[in-house]
Amino acid sequence: MRVAIIIALAITLVTSGIVSSTSARGQKTYNLYFPNVAARPGHGISVVRIVVTCGRVVGVSRIPDDWYVRTLRPASEFGAEWAEFKFADNAAEFAAGHGVTRLRNLKSLDGAIKVAVEDESCFDIVADIKDDMGDPEWNTRLQRAQLQLRK
Repeated sequence: MRVAIIIALAITLVTSGIVSSTSARGQKTYNLYFPNVAARPGHGISVVRIVVTCGRVVGVSRIPDDWYVRTLRPASEFGAEWAEFKFADNAAEFAAGHGVTRLRNLKSLDGAIKVAVEDESCFDIVADIKDDMGDPEWNTRLQRAQLQLRK
């Protein structure tokens, strides 16, 4: 819990400068909202990965208890799951700390993630939702049209 709070504060402090500078450049910022996604019976949501092209995640206002968040650079990541994102600019991954804190739905993350659009002509955002602790693993991908960006 303390680690999650420290990480959230660090991200807020670092991104606060980014948010004000992006606003100065005229970039639009939005809060991200998810559609109604519920885990399958016997499963939970243990990972939420947001990948942004022609934009970036510029802030996180809250993190579920016993979860952590990390920022990623898709071009530097390895593995088949990153191959299609080699031109993406930015990613953020939220994950359950010990599995017992898996989510049943995404309501606790609604509006908690702020995204800046750097170039509307190529902007894209994808959310991969999964339970990598279940047997078998469960996952789903939400495309831009399924996600809501609100001011």
